[in-house]
Amino acid sequence: MAKSPTARTPSKSTTKAAPKRPARPRKTPTPVAKDVAPAPAPDVAPVAEVTAQSADVYRKKDLVEAVVAATGQKPRDVKASVEATLTALGISLDRGDTVQMPPLGKIKVTRTVAGSGAQVLTCRIRRTVSRDPLASAAE
Repeated sequence: MAKSPTARTPSKSTTKAAPKRPARPRKTPTPVAKDVAPAPAPDVAPVAEVTAQSADVYRKKDLVEAVVAATGQKPRDVKASVEATLTALGISLDRGDTVQMPPLGKIKVTRTVAGSGAQVLTCRIRRTVSRDPLASAAE
């Protein structure tokens, strides 16, 4: 005589378990080559400074041209990098994050207002006293 399997129903709990957080990826140490000389720093020309009295608007096109002149890269490649950078900064500011970029300064969103078809962010930018970034690298 064969035993018939008995069906077991799981008991239902009245409390819900908290959702589990996804596991963080482990940081693996990067291998260090011992007898390899460091790559030389690229020759970067200083980007033209924008004066405080300037009433002109500094547009994305101007930024791309300045980066092309400073790095010598192709405009197509620079444009893609600049657009990706500006998109990432915009997303971060939309979330209300504080953006801290040492050459640019610290940008903190102080107020957000939803306008008609746009979101208006009031930001505070704190910049350190202007220093020549190439002079400190040469020392």
